[in-house]
Amino acid sequence: DASIELGENTISLAACASTDLSVSVKGSGIAAGSQQGWLVLKGNKSDSEMRVAFWYGVRGSEPKDVSVIYEDSGSPGQLVRSAFIVRVLDASGLPIDGITPEVTVESGRATIQAIEPIGDIPGTWVVSTRISTLQAINSYVIFRVKAGDVSTLAYVLVE
Repeated sequence: DASIELGENTISLAACASTDLSVSVKGSGIAAGSQQGWLVLKGNKSDSEMRVAFWYGVRGSEPKDVSVIYEDSGSPGQLVRSAFIVRVLDASGLPIDGITPEVTVESGRATIQAIEPIGDIPGTWVVSTRISTLQAINSYVIFRVKAGDVSTLAYVLVE
């Protein structure tokens, strides 16, 4: 169960003044995913209120999405070192580290040369491919990218 805790329940302010308010989300056994809602701040001397949106992500360990964040192009016979970049995400949209995606050619002629993590960017992978000399110009090589039970397609334009 999750709860929201405030640093103070009541704050007194002079007109046009401001102050910091500490807000924290605490809980255990919270399912992976996102928690969101509104904090409603009310004045006690008037009917005025202010709504502040909040979002809190609970990190999961199972892939729920594979997002293609970059796709490149190449020509027949070319080694495309950063053909596309993908990110493996959990139920709340946070990147998952340590799960290498499986990449296969769905359509077209190319070979996978490398699937490598990108530096210190969690859950993000760059895929290098060599486009076949037999692949037609003005076409796409289509790749299937799979992580766990989810997959997506990435497209590399052959120019």
